[in-house]
Amino acid sequence: MSDLADAPLFPPLLSGEAVGTDPFAAAVERAAAGVRPGTILYRETEGALSAAIVLAPELPLADAVGVVFALQLALVDSLGALGPPELAVHLVWPDRARLNGAVGPVWRAAASHDDPDAEPDWLVVAVDIPLYTPGDRPGDTPERTTLAEEGFEPIGGRAILESLSRHMLVWINRFVDDGFAAIGPTWTAACDDVGGEIAAPVAGRMLGIDERGGLLVSCDGRTRTLPLTTMLQ
Repeated sequence: MSDLADAPLFPPLLSGEAVGTDPFAAAVERAAAGVRPGTILYRETEGALSAAIVLAPELPLADAVGVVFALQLALVDSLGALGPPELAVHLVWPDRARLNGAVGPVWRAAASHDDPDAEPDWLVVAVDIPLYTPGDRPGDTPERTTLAEEGFEPIGGRAILESLSRHMLVWINRFVDDGFAAIGPTWTAACDDVGGEIAAPVAGRMLGIDERGGLLVSCDGRTRTLPLTTMLQ
């Protein structure tokens, strides 16, 4: 049962609002209409929590989208603070996290335009966090998992949102103040695919990420680079 009837407490510079539709779609609509940057729209449905933040980066899109990795690291820290000590959280380029080897949270992102060299009016980043399996049937999808299946005590959306928003502010500030170089090594350390074979988004050996978060992959005897902007919807 959702505990979001009582509004979560957000840190300074961030504010939140519950919505009755997909927060990602709602945030894109609000961003286009000029909502204040730092607004977090959220919704808890049966078994899942979704949250989207509206940002107004002062960087070309190719650089600005690196904030996605800052927000992913915020979730890593949040899950580490709230979850069991043995929980292993690994990031998967560009939009997933594995919890003890199975896919858990998934990110989405959108911007006001798709020109990598132009500054966007807005950037929306959303995360969908599976809390538990509705109907109490874990194991139906062994490649995917939920917080409950990975040993979290019963935890509601409010606690997650409050923790996540605090860590968001820390990592966003680090990205704004010091650029992608301040977060790239930490993201790479949290990605256990580096140096190994991957099947998606292209098959090959993952070499790492570039200075903007793009995927470096060795395939067919050459190195390919996929920009992080490819995840934008």
